[in-house]
Amino acid sequence: MTKLICVIEVTGNQGGSVAQQFLQDSNYCVRGITRNPSSVAALKLAAQGIDVVAGDLDDVQTLISAFAGANIIFIGTNYWEPFFRPNCRNKALDLDIKRMSFLDVMVPHFAVNTDMSNFVYVVSKTPPGIAYMAAGTECSWSEYTRMWSTVTGIPAAYKQITVEQFIALVGDEALGQETADMFSYSSEPEYDGGDKTLLKANDIKAAGIECPMTTLEEFIKNEDWSSIIAQ
Repeated sequence: MTKLICVIEVTGNQGGSVAQQFLQDSNYCVRGITRNPSSVAALKLAAQGIDVVAGDLDDVQTLISAFAGANIIFIGTNYWEPFFRPNCRNKALDLDIKRMSFLDVMVPHFAVNTDMSNFVYVVSKTPPGIAYMAAGTECSWSEYTRMWSTVTGIPAAYKQITVEQFIALVGDEALGQETADMFSYSSEPEYDGGDKTLLKANDIKAAGIECPMTTLEEFIKNEDWSSIIAQ
């Protein structure tokens, strides 16, 4: 029996990669959910056989019909959007909210456009009720920096600074504080949130299911760093 996967923000990088992965499996029908099904990107996906429908995370009623009959729902939300939407910031000021903060499970490095689709597809084949953490590489920030320097040939070193210094560098207090908290979380309680029972790609492979993931070294080699280096 054919299963249905619904993909939120199907025109984005993460949603699009997941949709393409499941589109290759005849056991699945793919329904893509986007705010504007008439956009150029949405029409291209529809031409590939994806059932593109309207849906808005700010409007629950649109999601009820969009999710109807779904066996799997993939949701990749825009974590940073509230910081850059004036209406969100203005509402926070009206409610006298001093900080906007969002609970989010931090994960080690993985290549979004390739690893997300692979990992979600593999997890769909495993029993429900299990928590996972997607990761191609797990390493400290100093190890990350050292590897980047080795691969690019550009001298670089990791230097830890205070939260106040970081906020000053960002130039936006709310965004700087949130980002600083995010990085602090990676040290305590660490990426897994203190939950050492989370299964990872190696656990899936040990169970006999292939789960290809991009290593950090591979990611660095494949990326174009010219615009960052130019700064």
